[in-house]
Amino acid sequence: MLNAKMSVPEIAAEIGRHVSTVYRDIKRTG
Repeated sequence: MLNAKMSVPEIAAEIGRHVSTVYRDIKRTG
């Protein structure tokens, strides 16, 4: 998803998660 050049809030809205959750997943998965 990050490769699609979406902002984190956009990704969060797409997958139905909180922005903070998305940030944590990004840090965890690299």
